[in-house]
Parts: sequence; structure tokens; C-alpha cells
Amino acid sequence: MQTCRQPLDELRHWGRVHLVLLAGWCVGAAVACGMGAPPMKVGERCSSGDLVVEMELGSATRCSDALARSDQFRAVYGARFGAQDLAGIPVRYRVTEFLNIPGYEGWNIIGHTYDDAIDLANGHFESLPHELNHVRTGPSHDGWCKDYEPWSEAVLGIDQRSYLGCALAREETKSGRASR
Repeated sequence: MQTCRQPLDELRHWGRVHLVLLAGWCVGAAVACGMGAPPMKVGERCSSGDLVVEMELGSATRCSDALARSDQFRAVYGARFGAQDLAGIPVRYRVTEFLNIPGYEGWNIIGHTYDDAIDLANGHFESLPHELNHVRTGPSHDGWCKDYEPWSEAVLGIDQRSYLGCALAREETKSGRASR
């Protein structure tokens, strides 16, 4: 049985490479371990259907602008992977450059998914699809090198191969060996 600590140990195994783009894989670990989002003072809240955006008090970004950008990234993601139900899971934009996630001290985390919220660092709308993929697939990145990463690179222009450990998988495929 996998413990809540194992995903952290697995991530640390990869080293501190390119973690600027998200540690959102924790959504499943957060759900399994019952990790709720930390408290946040909400300065503004807006919504469209089941997409609720909350802006942390002190944010210079207007909620309506964040909602429009979030809705755009959600639609692009949904066109490929299907709409993800976000009822009860607000997308919270924090005022910080990086998120302060216990267990990730010293890492540049810009997105994290809890069982009851998605947190994104200030202005990092492009990280929402990665977090939505955790809503869809759970805590690990298993299979992401085959479906999510190529899409992320082609459509969003975000190369996550190193972060996800896909570079080796692509080299093995080229040489005729099995891929991840």
C-alpha cells in the first residue's frame, strides 16, 4: 500500500530539476491523505458555472480577468481530455510568486491541487491544465508522457519532459525499447 510520503520521496528522487512548473501531481495524495487547502483570505470571488475563482486579498489581478483566462485554459484542456468537474474545487490565485507547500521547502512550486482547491501562484494561468490533469488522473504522473506531455508541449508550448521523466522514455522508444 502506498503511503502519503511515497510520492514526495519519488519526486525528491528526480532532484530539483524544473519544478518551477508544478507539483500538482499531489492531488491524489492530497485526496488520499485528506489534505485540505490552507486558509486563504479571499479578496474577490467570481464564477462561471462550476468554475469558481478566488483571488487572494492583495492581488492586483481582477477576478473577472483571472476567470476569463482560467476559462480559456480549461476549455483548451477540456477539448482534448474532457471537462473536469470542479464543483467544490475553487481555483485560487495566490499573491506569491511561488507557493509555500509543506514538504516542498526550497522548491519553486507554482501550482498545487488539494482535495478541496487548486492553488496557483500569482499570474500562472498556464499551470491550470496541469492541475486539471491531476483532477482527471490522480496523484502520479503515470501515463502522462504518452498523452498529457506531448499535448502540453504542442498546444501550450510547455515542455514538461524533464519534470515528468519523459526524456528517457522518448529515447527508449527511438531505440526500439519499451517506453513509459
